[in-house]
Order: sequence, then structure tokens, then C-alpha cells
Amino acid sequence: MASCKSSRRSSQLSYARGKSLCVLAIQDRNVKKKLLDFIFKIYTFPAHINRSTMPIIKSAIKRVRQSDKRRQRNLITQRNYKTLVKEFETLIEAGKTAEAQKLFPEVQKSLDLAAKKNILHKNNVGRKKSRLSKLMGGKKVAKAPAKKEVAEKVVEKKEVKKEEKVEEKK
Repeated sequence: MASCKSSRRSSQLSYARGKSLCVLAIQDRNVKKKLLDFIFKIYTFPAHINRSTMPIIKSAIKRVRQSDKRRQRNLITQRNYKTLVKEFETLIEAGKTAEAQKLFPEVQKSLDLAAKKNILHKNNVGRKKSRLSKLMGGKKVAKAPAKKEVAEKVVEKKEVKKEEKVEEKK
């Protein structure tokens, strides 16, 4: 069995739960390098997380990876609505209300998407949309039209249910 070296040379490895990892005294450099690379892959965090320890348990490590992926996805949506809001505000400040009115439905859509994905709270989104519409001078902007097919299906279902209730009463 190879012995463990705990010297300054091995201090280049990361720490797991406060215990330093030791490099096995392996003679073959290629094997040693592969082992070090493997350990670095397991015990390194994404750049945005400032932690001193990495979880040891597999499920916790997986949870860190999952949360990082979700964070990256959420950042895309967050950047999207923030840039649209900034564009909208700059158009209003520049006095280009016609262009701002064209952009407003897109801003609303991106804010609603952020609310749907739980990036922003729905009340927060409502407040932002209200303030942006006030910036425009209180002019009402037509929302994107709802799909007529969906609305017609809902009306048809209600009519069918009413007819069924009338038939049951007879």
C-alpha cells in the first residue's frame, strides 16, 4: 500500500470538509497526474461560488452542479428583462415614445416570463410594469392579442357543460 504524504507539496490540492487531501506516493507520474486531475474536478467549485469546502457526498456534489446550471439559465432570463427595461427607459428619456410603445409588449413579455420562472415575484413584476407604463405617460398600450383558438375552445366547453346540465335536469 502506498503511504500518504502530507507536506507543503500536497497543499496544492483543495480541501474537503477541513481535512487536507494527501497525494498518494505513486511512482508513475502519469497515474499521479490523472489522480490529481480527477480530484481537482471533483473538489472544485464553479467560479461564482465562494466556499471554503466542497461537499463530499455524491448527492450534495450533484446538487451543487444542478444549482449552478439552474443559476446560469436564470441569469439568461434575468439579463434579458433587465436589458429590455434599460432600453425602454433610455427610449423614454430620449423622447422616442413611438419606439418605446413598440418595445413595451416585449418588455412585458420578458417580465412575465421571469415571473413564470420564479425569478421575480408576480407582484414585483406587476409593480415594474405599472411603473414603466407610467413612464410612458400613462398611455395604454395594447397587449399582445390572445390566441383566439384557445378562447373559442373555452367558450365551447362552457356551452357544452351548460347543455349537459340542462339535459340532466330534464
